[in-house]
Amino acid sequence: LEKAAEALPKNETQAEESIATVDDLLHHPGFESVIGIPSISGLLNLPGTDARDFRSKYRQLQGEQFMTAYNQLRGAGAISDAEGHAAKEAVAAMQDPNISEKEFKRNAQIYIDTVKRGINRQRAEVGQPPKYPDVPEPGASARQGTPRAETPAPGVQPGTRKTLPGKGTFEWDGKGWKPV
Repeated sequence: LEKAAEALPKNETQAEESIATVDDLLHHPGFESVIGIPSISGLLNLPGTDARDFRSKYRQLQGEQFMTAYNQLRGAGAISDAEGHAAKEAVAAMQDPNISEKEFKRNAQIYIDTVKRGINRQRAEVGQPPKYPDVPEPGASARQGTPRAETPAPGVQPGTRKTLPGKGTFEWDGKGWKPV
């Protein structure tokens, strides 16, 4: 517990840097001119272009530094084996410059959500509230019996409770159903 508390600030900083790298790529002006386009054209490497700037940022995905946050959370037990496998596959997919934009975005979200869940779990271990409360646990609604609809029927107010037989009681907080 003490080790987790000591490591948390560093892990959070590295997680934020890793997430920022992916987010920067997703919103970079050169994203659409590079991702999904076979890199056979020298035009994509012209100095001073958004595509060239994007490729420079994109190379960070291939560096060890990018995976530091993931590896530390994995080593601390905050990321499960299944999540670790999915996150590694997501990073490998994002490293393929010929991946479609849609798949790049999907894999980026898998990676980001995995890192955020890892931070949330490490914070929970040391008695702190989640830093990213909007990131659900994978399959949580199916495992816990949480009502699946993210948005209830019109007019349902925060504080509304719903009981599912054998699953428990859940309360709508305005964003999602939470067990109570």
